[in-house]
Formats: sequence, C-alpha cells, structure tokens
Amino acid sequence: MKTMLLFIATTIILTFCGLLLYALDNGGAGQFQQTYSSFGATPPAISNWLFESAQYWWLGLQFCMAVGYAPLFLRGKYQYLSLVTSLICLVFLIGFIYGPMITMGNAI
Repeated sequence: MKTMLLFIATTIILTFCGLLLYALDNGGAGQFQQTYSSFGATPPAISNWLFESAQYWWLGLQFCMAVGYAPLFLRGKYQYLSLVTSLICLVFLIGFIYGPMITMGNAI
C-alpha cells in the first residue's frame, strides 16, 4: 500500500515536470527568452540550454522519471527517496525557468 501511494505521489509530481517541459516546447521557451531580452537580462547558461533544447522535452522527462521512480524498487525507508528525487527534479526545473526572472527584479 505504501509503495502504491508513493508511486501515485511521484507520478503527480513528475506529471508537473512533464507539463512544464511540454509547455517550453510549444512556445513557452521563446516567450521566456523574449521576456528576458525585453528587460535586458541575460539568463544563465543552464536556462539557455534548457530553452534551446526544448524540442527534446521528452528526454528530460525520461531522465526525471528514471531518477524519480528508481527508488521505488528499493526496500524500506529508501522508497521515500522517490518523492525527494522527483521533488528535486521539479524544483530545479522551476528554478532554471523562473530563476532569471527573480534576478530581473534589480533590472526593473
């Protein structure tokens, strides 16, 4: 039962990761880059790489899924690492996308 609940929670988190990556592929990356350039801000290299490789969003999602679901095959308390790793993927993804906007507060 615990494994099933962890699987469902991990799936929900990874679905958000997939939606973010899919949105970047369907025009979101260009809109973010236009926003940065309109304020004269330059996003970090990792954000540029994420935006430029948005057409390969499914590879990023597969990586997040592999990292997120792998701990479910462990025994005991280590299964909870599936939530931690999938949340880390989501936080880093949001940080790479919205991080430059936080630093743009000085430019505005």
